[in-house]
Amino acid sequence: MEFNVDDKIILVDDADAQTVSAHKWHLTADGHAATFLIQNDKRRIARMHKILLNPPKGSAVYHKNRKFLDYRRENLIVVSTSEIQRLHRKERDKTSEWR
Repeated sequence: MEFNVDDKIILVDDADAQTVSAHKWHLTADGHAATFLIQNDKRRIARMHKILLNPPKGSAVYHKNRKFLDYRRENLIVVSTSEIQRLHRKERDKTSEWR
């Protein structure tokens, strides 16, 4: 299913459409879809991938295809924080033809 967020198309599974529709979304500076939640009388930002997968504390959600507008579950995996750092380092090392 597709959702329009800040004039960008966000992909989500049909099973997650109701959860996604329940919030007003915007794109963060780094390109992730996010919404505001009230928790303990405080407003906080929650990213879509964390709402959909609810990863345990000390873990992160990784976009397998590195496309932050693709929130289909087949594209999201929960990894440890050390694993996410390794994956980001691996991606960063690929960016320069001079290495």
